[in-house]
Amino acid sequence: MDPIQDVFSKGLDTRLRGLQDRLPRGLDLEPTREGGAEGPSFAEALGDNLREVVDLQNEADAKAKGLVTGETRNLHEVLLASEKAGVAFNLMLEVRNKLINAWREVTRIQV
Repeated sequence: MDPIQDVFSKGLDTRLRGLQDRLPRGLDLEPTREGGAEGPSFAEALGDNLREVVDLQNEADAKAKGLVTGETRNLHEVLLASEKAGVAFNLMLEVRNKLINAWREVTRIQV
């Protein structure tokens, strides 16, 4: 199974809530909007971007299947969709790596 689909099938919200249960009590992780800030929260933006990566991968798969089955003859379009999906996935991995590194730094801070 695709790792991204695996995250969505098991429920990203469920996994995040499980992590919140392991955090010390009294630590408030609910998003707050200071100064009347508008726009999506970090979790919403991250979820939207993950869905976009999945959509790009599904589109690339569909175009590749179309090329194999003869439904399309435009190789350029198939390669472009595949590269878009690859770049989006690599960007998502880099963001994940940065988040993991930031979390490790936060956990090393001694209070």
